[in-house]
Amino acid sequence: MEFYASCPEGFETALAEELRALGTPRVRRLKGRVAFEGTAADAERVCLWSRLASRVFALLGRFVCRDANDLYNETYALPWER
Repeated sequence: MEFYASCPEGFETALAEELRALGTPRVRRLKGRVAFEGTAADAERVCLWSRLASRVFALLGRFVCRDANDLYNETYALPWER
């Protein structure tokens, strides 16, 4: 799964290093957040032990969104039961 850990701008490098130290796979710095891949257990570990991550978001799907109807329809079509 793909996740994002948010942080204040300027803390991305420190957060990425912290996530690597926690054993989080495939860490990638972005502006205001750090992306990582892993299991739900990896995300739970980040939530529990990270001192720098403000929140952890799970990427549930990707789609093109041109307007509010696209947002509604594509979000509704996500396989939420997974």
